[in-house]
Amino acid sequence: MEICKVSKNKKYLLTVVLALLVIIISGIRWKTGTDWNPYFNLFNNNQTFTDFFSVLYEPGFLLVNGIVKHLSSDYTLLLFTIATIVIAVKYYAISVLSPFPLVSILINISFYAGDLFTVRQGIAIAFVAYSCVFITRKQFVYFVFTSFIAMSFHVTAIVFLPAYYIFHLEFNNRKIIMWLILSFIFSLVINVGELFIYLSTVIFPFAGDKIARLMVMDINVASDIPLWLRQTLGFSKRMFIVSALLLLSKKIRDNNFKGFLNLFVVSVFLYIFLNDLHPTFKRLGMYYSFFEVLLLPYFIVIFKGNSKIPILLLLILYCYAKYIYGFESNWDLFFPYEHIFDDSYKFVY
Repeated sequence: MEICKVSKNKKYLLTVVLALLVIIISGIRWKTGTDWNPYFNLFNNNQTFTDFFSVLYEPGFLLVNGIVKHLSSDYTLLLFTIATIVIAVKYYAISVLSPFPLVSILINISFYAGDLFTVRQGIAIAFVAYSCVFITRKQFVYFVFTSFIAMSFHVTAIVFLPAYYIFHLEFNNRKIIMWLILSFIFSLVINVGELFIYLSTVIFPFAGDKIARLMVMDINVASDIPLWLRQTLGFSKRMFIVSALLLLSKKIRDNNFKGFLNLFVVSVFLYIFLNDLHPTFKRLGMYYSFFEVLLLPYFIVIFKGNSKIPILLLLILYCYAKYIYGFESNWDLFFPYEHIFDDSYKFVY
């Protein structure tokens, strides 16, 4: 039996089982994950829709909080609601877009900590993934509508609006490499900090003060790994993946693959352009870097039978490394994992 070849019914069953498992683990967590206190206090300190919409958060997120609070004062219900929205939306998008949906779901679990600790931006990324379904179908109105839903949960999703155009562009390998080199040069000669502060006053006026504060913070605060080493590893990894995908593009006759590659290259562009800023700003690239989840399974497509095994092993090792690195900067907030049935809980913020 060929590796990765599973009957349609079994694929559906496995996807549902994985989805339910993730939703349950995410829903019963307690004082586990980043930004626990701000969202916990937001839910508990507001009672009516008027209360919620007086808080400076995106309207979609406040609406979900308000609806759940109207039904129950149990924060666990909100966690279950968020997890259900994210998993349902993202897993559906993956099932439609990926050549091997189960492989992409497992990659997504390793890249995004299983979506166990998702809040505003995680919800936005899920809807961005869903909006790509409409990009592939060339349904521009539906794409824009879904993108605005993503923005209603995290305003930074606005950076994904050009994706419809970018997806359908025709780039040759030389142009892609040229743009990556130019982005690196731009990152050296342009004062990105001043540009961001200016743009924040125009596009995100309510976030201008926060952006200004982040600009003067130590960019090493989010990791114990030296900045130069993180940047070297980050550049090397991304350039290796892009180069491998560009070589693969000669053997894959799939328009979706080319579009996903275009979007992923944008994430590399953003990584290079924002590499000297506080790690918070690099999160802007997460809307485009998601498409690595859809691209990596294409490495399996061109191999037959047991020759897929080495590729799968390499993917597993890479995903494991990404999974561990994802927790590295805030290990104490995630481990030990604690749930609503525990008697005592660790300190969180």
